[in-house]
Amino acid sequence: AVMLAAEAIKAHPEVKFQVIGYADKQTADAEYNQVLSDNRAMAVYHMLIDEFGVDKDQLVKSAEGGVDFMYFSDPQCSRAVVIKAAEN
Repeated sequence: AVMLAAEAIKAHPEVKFQVIGYADKQTADAEYNQVLSDNRAMAVYHMLIDEFGVDKDQLVKSAEGGVDFMYFSDPQCSRAVVIKAAEN
């Protein structure tokens, strides 16, 4: 999935992309979940740059901490990193 995202990002050098980390609220307290979601975003951010050659200037990293049920009704599905075109 990261390889496909890298290809899409590199195909659109005029666009900035957000790499957003998340955690589920049930994992831990807000402070720990913020660190966890940041670590997730950082891992994908570095993978895009170091392994797939994405220009770091095209990426913006952020972390949203713990969230409730991003996908379906399973909290584990909120343990994710989302890559999307950055809003201007």
